[in-house]
Amino acid sequence: MPINPEEITTKITLELDEEEIFAKDFLNALNSFVGLVRETGKAFTHKGGNDKWLVKVYQGSAGFGMNPTPGALPPHDIEAITNGVVEGLKMLERGERPSFFSDEAIRHSISLSKAFGKREIYPKINIWDFKTKSIKISKAIGEQGERMLEGSYELISTVDGYLDTLKAHGKPSFVIFDSMDDRSISCEISEELLSDALEAFRKRVEVQGVVRYRSDGKITSVKAEKIVPFPPAEEIPSLDTIRRIFTEG
Repeated sequence: MPINPEEITTKITLELDEEEIFAKDFLNALNSFVGLVRETGKAFTHKGGNDKWLVKVYQGSAGFGMNPTPGALPPHDIEAITNGVVEGLKMLERGERPSFFSDEAIRHSISLSKAFGKREIYPKINIWDFKTKSIKISKAIGEQGERMLEGSYELISTVDGYLDTLKAHGKPSFVIFDSMDDRSISCEISEELLSDALEAFRKRVEVQGVVRYRSDGKITSVKAEKIVPFPPAEEIPSLDTIRRIFTEG
């Protein structure tokens, strides 16, 4: 039974318009949906990926909506995240790579398009941005997403930016916000580097390691081998001091 748009009260909503849903398919769809929302949040706000989201179950249908914890995010950030999910999926379907979709966001999109496995009749899955915009999840989303990830390559290199969103549970990682465009980049680290990451939290750092790139040259993730903090601003000599050093030298 489909959701009545007029009854939607959540900021972003997953609709599974199916009479019968296997538990495995349901869990795959829900996990992919939640992962996509949280990953998209990282692109629009430093808090977007970590803040808790509340889930609402709609009566009489397989509808699951998400709202941020009250006061966790400003309204314009919430709007950017929810609109980004729907518009990003539409771009994927057209074969366009959304600049705000990380590789992980695309993987969640692919997983969502395959949530019901191989079925003769493609399932009816919709995502609503409140009650005004929606997109039906199609095979094209998964196919285009897989094509975009095929061209990835890796190099030993460095990335600099501000270290944020440190995660110690499970596989340790953190997010670095690129100094050039403030884009979030996921960095995997070893247990040995956890203390270095914690010490450099919210500071500008240089991360050295295996850097993964998209086919268009954009960095998507890093397997960090070393974290080098930048010196504090007060320790960086001014231009006048540098000129004086060169003049006196």
